[in-house]
Amino acid sequence: MHNKEDSFSEYLKIESFFLLIKPEDNIYSNTSIRNSFFEELENLVKLGLKNIEISWSNNENWFDFVSDIKIKYPRINLGSASIVNKQSIEDSLKIGLNFSMMKFWDKDLFNYAQSKNYLLIPGINNLKDLKEAIDLNCNI
Repeated sequence: MHNKEDSFSEYLKIESFFLLIKPEDNIYSNTSIRNSFFEELENLVKLGLKNIEISWSNNENWFDFVSDIKIKYPRINLGSASIVNKQSIEDSLKIGLNFSMMKFWDKDLFNYAQSKNYLLIPGINNLKDLKEAIDLNCNI
């Protein structure tokens, strides 16, 4: 009989799985919450988690928090989510993240990321946005 951890670990060997993390502001200021987060993350990484997306936040501590994850888990495919402006791309580039995911389609933001040779995955809500992304040779 397999337990849940074995099942999850087996699943991760077969399927791509992205964990989306949306940190609340208290994770930056509360050491206990932060330590608890890293303990949970350590358990998931031991089970085989390889892909993590962290929602970008216009909080000065976001950068340090995500940098810590990048340093502690250099083999994780780490990206940012909810990208809405050039600052969020610049933060992601400075940390050395592998990719980012847009919150919504923004042609200018996509072109900016391309000019930086950075993988920005479009957020598509409708067919008009999909067509524009395809016209820009966006890999969908």
